[in-house]
Amino acid sequence: MRGPIGSTALVVACAAALAQSPQPAQTQPVFEVASMKLAVPEKGMPADLMRLSDGPGTPDPEHFIYTNVPLGRILLRAFDVQPFQLSGPIPDARYDINAKFVPGTTTRQINLMLQNLLVERLRLKFHHESRSVQGYELIVAKSGVKMQESAAPVGLPVLPDTTVWAPDGARGGYIDSSTDKSGLAELSPGRKGRLLFPLGAGRQRISARLQTLADIVSMCQNQIRQPVVDRTGLNGTYDFNLDFSMNVQPSSTIDRSLASGSPLADAGDEGLPFDTAIHSLGLKLQPSKVAMDVVVVDHIERIPIAN
Repeated sequence: MRGPIGSTALVVACAAALAQSPQPAQTQPVFEVASMKLAVPEKGMPADLMRLSDGPGTPDPEHFIYTNVPLGRILLRAFDVQPFQLSGPIPDARYDINAKFVPGTTTRQINLMLQNLLVERLRLKFHHESRSVQGYELIVAKSGVKMQESAAPVGLPVLPDTTVWAPDGARGGYIDSSTDKSGLAELSPGRKGRLLFPLGAGRQRISARLQTLADIVSMCQNQIRQPVVDRTGLNGTYDFNLDFSMNVQPSSTIDRSLASGSPLADAGDEGLPFDTAIHSLGLKLQPSKVAMDVVVVDHIERIPIAN
C-alpha cells in the first residue's frame, strides 16, 4: 500500500507543475480599432494619388489614415527603414488603412502596431539580416565642423523627424519660418525639425534645427538613397541651412569641386548636388562598405483578411 505524500514532496510536485505551465505571451501593441482593404481609387482621381495622415503632429493625432498607399511604402513605415533595407517578394498593391490609437502613443509604438496589423491581415512573415553593402561613412571634413551648435528649444511644437515641405501646411499649419541674412526662408531658431524650401530652378534648401547626428544621417540617406553610417565622433545637436540642387549629376560636380580645393567655389547658378553641398556643413560623405540591417520579407499575402 502506497503511503501518503509528504508536505515537502507535495510542494516540489506543485512547483514542477507550475514550471511546465505555458506562460502568457507578451502583449503586442495593437491599434484600438483598425480596418485594412485593397484601395479603389476614386473616380477621376490619379491612380497613384496618395493621402497620408499618420497621427502625432497632424490635425488628427489619434488616427492613422493611409489612402491608396503602396504596400512597399507601408512596410518602410512599419519597420522605419529605407528602401535599400527592405528585401523579398512584395505584391504590387495599394491599400487603405484607417486605425485609431490612444492619446500619447509614440511613433515607435505606431510602427509596431502597423507591423502587427500586417502580420494579422496579410499574414506577414519576416526576419532580419545583417549585410555588408556599398554605402558611405559620414565624417568631419578637413575644414572642420561648420554647423552651429543648437540653443535650447523655445517650447514650440516639434516638427516630424523626417524632412517635410514647408509650403503645404498639411500637418496643421504649425510651420514657423523666418528669413536669413540673404532673405531666404529658414526654419525659425529653437524649433526641432527639418523643413524643405524650394529655391527655384531645381534648387532646394533643407533648414534644420536641433539635429543630432542620427537625424543628419537620416537626412543623408533620404537624399542619396544609400546607406550612411556616422563616423564623425560628434554628439551635439546642430542648426544649419543646406542649399543644394536636384538637377546636377553628383560625380562630375564632386570631381570638379574637390579638384578646385573648395567644394562651393564652382556652384554658380546650377548649384551643387547634395553629396557635395554637405561640405558647407564641414561634413563629408566617404564611400565605404557598411554593415546594414535588412528586413527580409519571407511571405506576405495580397488580399487582406476581412476586418
